[in-house]
Amino acid sequence: MSIERTIESLVEACNAQDIETIVSVFAADGSYHEPAGPDRAGRTHTGPAAIRAALARVFGRYPDGALTPVGPLVVAGNHAHCEWDFAWTSADGKPRVTRGVDIFTFERGKLKHKSAYLKQFTPT
Repeated sequence: MSIERTIESLVEACNAQDIETIVSVFAADGSYHEPAGPDRAGRTHTGPAAIRAALARVFGRYPDGALTPVGPLVVAGNHAHCEWDFAWTSADGKPRVTRGVDIFTFERGKLKHKSAYLKQFTPT
């Protein structure tokens, strides 16, 4: 599967909260780096079990969360990045949207690293 199609399927799986499909795209030693956390690259989750647990936590926190790509997908060799909006309903029932970008590294057709960056959302 091409990098472009792999990323399209990741967006679809994220919006369906399909954890198993997302995990299947990662290499066995692949890593997901959250936008924030105690690690230098954000909270880091390596391997299927850790990535699965992180996704379950995120989807539990944002049960109606949805990604919408907003810029071009840029692919250069085994690297790619894409910009997106993330929309969800806050605990107080208000709709929220914030912007982010993912940076991907692929190795032998599998996702080796997914690093997420997020604009700081400040409710008004």
